[in-house]
Amino acid sequence: MRSRVLTYSLILLVMATASRADQPVPQAYRCGIAVGFPPYQYTSPEGRPAGMDFDVARLVFKEAGLEVTFVQNDWDDLLFTLAHRTGDIDLLCGTEASAERQALFDFSEPYYMRHITVFVLESSPISSKTDLYGKIVAGDRHSFIERQLGADRNRIRIKSTASKEESFIALRNGTVAAVIAPDEVGRYICRTMKLKVKTLPIRDPGSPVAFAVAKGNTELLSRINDALRRLKRRGEIEKTLEKYR
Repeated sequence: MRSRVLTYSLILLVMATASRADQPVPQAYRCGIAVGFPPYQYTSPEGRPAGMDFDVARLVFKEAGLEVTFVQNDWDDLLFTLAHRTGDIDLLCGTEASAERQALFDFSEPYYMRHITVFVLESSPISSKTDLYGKIVAGDRHSFIERQLGADRNRIRIKSTASKEESFIALRNGTVAAVIAPDEVGRYICRTMKLKVKTLPIRDPGSPVAFAVAKGNTELLSRINDALRRLKRRGEIEKTLEKYR
């Protein structure tokens, strides 16, 4: 009898071991995130990734049961690395899903729309596009707003700056009459600078922001999309975004 029990126990142990061996080992992924685009993606004072896209990404990866390490770098370098697979980046968070990028990456469902806005000082008499004629405006290169100006660009001097912070410093100092910037970026900087501004009724339709993965990585994309849908249904994505608005 003892022999039969021992034999049966050994069979169960072998079966359990084989079952565990058949289960896929969880894969650790590496997600690229930029260093200097607050409030979207930036480095905290403690030297860690932070921002709107970071918070959403952590929420999604936890929901999807994914083990992910964040890799911070210059955004253009991250895009190149994933597009051409020259490094060990598996995905990017907070990526605008433009038509040009569709040829380079596969995108998840978008989790918000990024809008460009025209900011002026709250005390400014400027209230419309025509009020900008003959004035200097800090631009946002290749943005929908700049393209929308069309022929009016001949009447408005668009000035480039090294950063959006520099653009709003110029607005505060009166060296530019307006700043074209992503809505959340402008509001974040103005809160930080305690700068009172208003926006003109000139807005773009928005660019969808999503996760980008290497072309053909359908398994990772499917898990991210499933997690996004569940989080959206529960209202958790919007709740996270509202902290930055």
